[in-house]
Amino acid sequence: MNTCFKKASQSDKIVYFEPNQEDCSDCPLFGKLPDYHEFTKRIQFSNKIYGLFSASIPVTLVKDPLEQELFVRIAEDLGQALY
Repeated sequence: MNTCFKKASQSDKIVYFEPNQEDCSDCPLFGKLPDYHEFTKRIQFSNKIYGLFSASIPVTLVKDPLEQELFVRIAEDLGQALY
């Protein structure tokens, strides 16, 4: 399990950090889209964890609060749908 997934599985927040060789070398998305970074969020509902949700986001939108809110809502909807 890569670093993003480990951190996301232990948090109910979006996990994001600058991609780097040390933390991201085992990620299947690392280096595929250089102008994109990844968000990862735990999928859960009613204290049950179903998995993780990741998406590649353009670098220009990564710190946009609206994009982050949308990503969180999608993850929450997925958790509710799987409940």
